[in-house]
Amino acid sequence: MNIKELIKKIEGKSYLPNMQLLLTHIKDQEETIEGYVLHLEQVCEDLYNLKAENKRLRESEGLIEFVGCMLDEIEANKEKKGDWKEWPIVPEKVSHEFIWHQGKLFDALVSKDQEGILEYCADIANLAYFVAVNTDALSKDKT
Repeated sequence: MNIKELIKKIEGKSYLPNMQLLLTHIKDQEETIEGYVLHLEQVCEDLYNLKAENKRLRESEGLIEFVGCMLDEIEANKEKKGDWKEWPIVPEKVSHEFIWHQGKLFDALVSKDQEGILEYCADIANLAYFVAVNTDALSKDKT
């Protein structure tokens, strides 16, 4: 017998002195339990989605670490180059920056400079990111 069947069976009968109080308590508990069930269903759905996202991230080996390197480079270059959100996007300047960093990456690759390789890869990725953001290419409200 579930809670609802029990309530129907007991309702209207007054053979126990505190039955109405007990019924009220049971009904309150039932609402709380239903709320917990709904919450638990949402948690299960969230866990399922998180598991799918984690699988995607695991399959993208090194991505989180690389994004960390990108953030480190933004911070390291902030004082010298200013706030990237205010950079005007001038095609010739963007092209020059890509070529400049590509050359530095090439030199790091030839000399097998692991630290330099990571730094210049992060610089190039940041430059691409800045261009995408500052030109509104990432905007969800595209027309």
